[in-house]
Amino acid sequence: MNCPSCNTVLTGNSKFCPECGEKIVQEKHCTHCGEKLSSGIKFCPECGTKVVDNEAVKTSSRGPLGYCHASGTAIQPSDTHFRCADCGELFLEQYRFEDKPVCQSCAFKSGMAQQLEQERAEQQRQREAEEKKTREADERRQAEQQKQKLGIGDSDWADIPAGEFLMGSPESEQKRSTNERQHRVKVQAFQMLKTPVTFAMFDSFCEATVRSKPKDEGWGRADRPVINVSYWDAVDYCEWLSEQTGDQIRLPTEAEWEYACRASATTAYWYGDEPDHGRMHCSKEGLGDAKQTKPVGLYEANSWGFKDMHGNIFEWCASELDNSYQDLEQRSAMTDRTNENCRVLRGGSWWDTPVRARSASRLGLKPDYGPRYGGFRIARIQL
Repeated sequence: MNCPSCNTVLTGNSKFCPECGEKIVQEKHCTHCGEKLSSGIKFCPECGTKVVDNEAVKTSSRGPLGYCHASGTAIQPSDTHFRCADCGELFLEQYRFEDKPVCQSCAFKSGMAQQLEQERAEQQRQREAEEKKTREADERRQAEQQKQKLGIGDSDWADIPAGEFLMGSPESEQKRSTNERQHRVKVQAFQMLKTPVTFAMFDSFCEATVRSKPKDEGWGRADRPVINVSYWDAVDYCEWLSEQTGDQIRLPTEAEWEYACRASATTAYWYGDEPDHGRMHCSKEGLGDAKQTKPVGLYEANSWGFKDMHGNIFEWCASELDNSYQDLEQRSAMTDRTNENCRVLRGGSWWDTPVRARSASRLGLKPDYGPRYGGFRIARIQL
């Protein structure tokens, strides 16, 4: 026996249909149109379907079972169809709402369709959120792998706040030079590498661009500061690293370098006015007695997190040397490949005595010269 509403096959003496909940009257009904059948008839008086054993409809030799309430099309015994559990009308299968025992019209009227749409929209949002989370995790993993390859990670940078400072040295500072005129300078916020660029960082660049690696003088590479690099070598490295990371990588201007070195201090060194060889690596008695460079980061950082600002190596700055300080210290000369005027180096080195390592001390060299006491550190603006 079948349910007269949804045509679900019933078992035993069911009182209600397990599919649509229709109450079942224990009488014989046409399994197609639901018409009550009298005992002994051969055809359903409603739809004309042949009746066998007063119960199972096997074939049809007469007209349609009925008409689709949505399209008006005649429903033949061979057509897949259903009776809506809400309105009770016959429909072709194409008008069923999803896999529910109701028609599409009743589903919308009852809010069933809207609820399902909302559930699906929520499921889509959850899928998109999970996909975004996975995508961002992949991007972070790829970025970290790239940083490991380049030898530079986010933790290697320090933030420098915007501000104004007194650049140069006061006339009272011992062993100052005449090209250290004090003047006020404003600096915008940026980031700078906490240490000078190392051989490990620069060697990755050389390998990627198939260029000769600079000599290390037999002192070692890895985490020692790169040396024997010209100003143009440093510029090439900045341009390459910008392409690899998508950030704006450059040399700091001379004003930015001194601003970062001082970290708000007004003394000869960021830690005071007297040289302290426990805080910087340079010669004590004469040029060269310190023998060679040391690995970066061995000495105490200033209050902004920068190490090796005094001693170890001189560092190329982006600015052209101007002994009278007429604003070139705040400009970059990196893009002018035809300009062969001297560029500024700051910070002193293993070769020099402490006076050259003062915050205000300046050195100028031709940009194509790569000294064994010179390297560089880089600045960054994240785009």
